[in-house]
Amino acid sequence: ALTATQIAQQLDMPVRLARMIIADFVETGIFTEVKTSNEKEYAYQPGLSENELSVKYILDKIDTKGVNEMPIHSSHELETIHKVMNDFDEVVKQNKGNVLVKDIL
Repeated sequence: ALTATQIAQQLDMPVRLARMIIADFVETGIFTEVKTSNEKEYAYQPGLSENELSVKYILDKIDTKGVNEMPIHSSHELETIHKVMNDFDEVVKQNKGNVLVKDIL
């Protein structure tokens, strides 16, 4: 498990940005928090098996984060957007976008 600072250093990004992404990952279950010896700091680890953690899984979790069923009037444009997004989802599922994160690292 790595702390937010360690993750930021490994990815060469600002710690604040890393913390924002980590917070989203924790909220969606992609990461889980682990207590460290320092009571004020947490470390983070995958929230599921590395054999289940795919790029598509992460994109789906982030995409649906905070989404509720809101009453929106259906329109031709909205239906077209919905179809395009579903088609895109299918392409990702069937192609390289569905690669496991462990295979990238």
